[in-house]
Amino acid sequence: MPLKDVVAFLQDSHQIPIVLKSHALSCANIPMDTPITKILRGISLAAALRQICDDLELAYYIDEVLVITTAADAQAHPEVRIYDCRDIIAGNERTRKSPDDRTQQLMKLITTNVDPQRWAPASSVGGTISEFDGFIVITQTAQTHAKVANLLTMYRKAAGFDAPKTASAAR
Repeated sequence: MPLKDVVAFLQDSHQIPIVLKSHALSCANIPMDTPITKILRGISLAAALRQICDDLELAYYIDEVLVITTAADAQAHPEVRIYDCRDIIAGNERTRKSPDDRTQQLMKLITTNVDPQRWAPASSVGGTISEFDGFIVITQTAQTHAKVANLLTMYRKAAGFDAPKTASAAR
């Protein structure tokens, strides 16, 4: 099925507006009728987007609508999200490092293992990461945020922490 028809299907089935950024796709030589040969029924929208975007080296961001575009264009539209990491930074009874050391370790864990090429100063348009009172503030693409959230969930599970009670996201 052509890319534009797959996007129309996703838009209808998930009842959200989705836009293909035609100029960026055209500049990257990705026609709107590029065939998509994946079976996307019965999976989440996030999984469908990963399947489509990964195969075509595309990305997406949210600007009141879901915009599917090139990775370079998405990098120019980062999102700011706040992650409550007070539990990780505080550690548990086995923790011997100071909160400052644990904060630095956590930020290094994220930037080393989640899209390492997409963090400043490695990339001229790279994302940023900082900490304030146990909250990790990250400016990155939507795809990288999904990977950060997954990494934090896996870490909490491996360390035996409960999931955080609240999560914040802002643009």
